[in-house]
Amino acid sequence: MGSDIFCSVSGARYFCRTDEFLDELYSLEEALLAPDMRDIWPGARRELELVPRDSFSTGLRKLAKDLHYSEEDVESSYRFVLFCSFVTLEDGSIVLDELGTPELLGHWRYGRSTKVTEIFNVCPEEDPVYGEYRDADGHSFSTDGGSIIIVAYTSYLILKQAAPEVKPNILCALVNRYRHTTGEVPEIDYGPVGRTFDRHVEWTSICEEGSRYPNQFWYRLLSNKERADEDILHDAWRGPGNMWVFVRPDRFPIKETLAAKPIPKFPYLITAEPSLHNHRPTLGSLPPDILLYTCEFLPIRSIYALITTCKKIRSAILPHANPIARRRLIEDEPWYLPAGPFELPAGPFEKTPRLEMNGREEIEWWAAQWAAGGISKEDMDIKIPWLIYRKECSKSMSMWNRKRIWGICKKLDALARAIGWL
Repeated sequence: MGSDIFCSVSGARYFCRTDEFLDELYSLEEALLAPDMRDIWPGARRELELVPRDSFSTGLRKLAKDLHYSEEDVESSYRFVLFCSFVTLEDGSIVLDELGTPELLGHWRYGRSTKVTEIFNVCPEEDPVYGEYRDADGHSFSTDGGSIIIVAYTSYLILKQAAPEVKPNILCALVNRYRHTTGEVPEIDYGPVGRTFDRHVEWTSICEEGSRYPNQFWYRLLSNKERADEDILHDAWRGPGNMWVFVRPDRFPIKETLAAKPIPKFPYLITAEPSLHNHRPTLGSLPPDILLYTCEFLPIRSIYALITTCKKIRSAILPHANPIARRRLIEDEPWYLPAGPFELPAGPFEKTPRLEMNGREEIEWWAAQWAAGGISKEDMDIKIPWLIYRKECSKSMSMWNRKRIWGICKKLDALARAIGWL
């Protein structure tokens, strides 16, 4: 029979094609055109009498080209690190412990076990429901027995940065506390992705109504003739459709930052002396050094709001905003910065030198993108327009997903500590 297995960190199942999500929408179209509508959602017959069924078909076909995921999204979704237990034989050779029985018999022991390792460069075989994976050296692994878990490589790097103490043995222990999971940790809220968990992935259940009637949501959205196409697509990707949750989580909005207009500067004479003409104390009457000191403790959103209040405050803060924004990003929102570099361990079965997974991908991509915009690696700290970059992160679906995964990593860490494994 088989079933889908999901990434234990992001909660997502990998995509086989860029149009796999779209295919599920087309299957909804087939259901709508079926003679018996009782199982679609309550009141389906009545609703379909008000809006013809073919309006959904028309809307879906018109917007189909914009409801695809990118090749990059697909590629990142099926590159995995596989976590498994292993045993060392008397002759010193290492073999996969497929049953994992020594560790799985006692969860508290499993949490302290060191006999769990990462296998890199793992990709799925042809059909996801069989749970078959293969590494670069041709070793086959099966998740069917439940003792092996998979983590998308992009999520693996985020896990190492956000929760470095959640080692492979800890994550395996968290997943295997329950025998009947599809790779997820039941206590963790995976957000909209959590609604897709089933024997076979329910892609379209990511929408806000996904826990009840996802078919109804997509029908209403795509059959709406009163709304502009861009508004419908906005709701599908960035609104209640939540399609952003499957966007690759390591594409920092660097090109967008470089293309953005700089924040306007307005000349204004600033003096440290208080004004004698205004006896009422105001924020603008504070000396510049006090304003700058205050900004050191504000989130970047508040700093940006502050510089928009008046020309005087903008003139005091804006020349110093970049270093302040960089420090606040590091302290408050580290998920918007690249993870690594990491020294990745050699797997016990590894013969081929690791080519694609080296623990430096995010750092190197980050540096290359800024360099393409004329900012060298040595000058990044001072020349990156950090305030504008943070503003672009707020618009980036990749960064939305990255923040979601970062939060899951923190929850995994907290759960392991609550159990007593950390």
